[in-house]
Amino acid sequence: YVDNVSFSRSLDTAEVTAFGDTDKAYIGGLKGATIALSGSWDATLDAALNTAMSSSAVTWAYSPDAGTTTYSGSCFVAGYVPGSSAADADKWSASLTITGAVTRA
Repeated sequence: YVDNVSFSRSLDTAEVTAFGDTDKAYIGGLKGATIALSGSWDATLDAALNTAMSSSAVTWAYSPDAGTTTYSGSCFVAGYVPGSSAADADKWSASLTITGAVTRA
């Protein structure tokens, strides 16, 4: 059902440049992550995403290389868009907001 995954990690930064500095300076802050998913629509997947889209976090796992490296953690299904088209197969997309730490194994 999934044919596209975009796993994006980020790091908050805060500027700490002082008066008189000639270059900006930053410190690192908290990490964050999101996952964007899309694929061909399916009734079973539609039901699962509708159930998962709640105020409770769900677990996730993603392996970009078929099992050698796996990222996992907890997330919220922050958005879900079931789509349809008269000229193409039905598609869907979803966005996940990661909560807490991301584990890499």
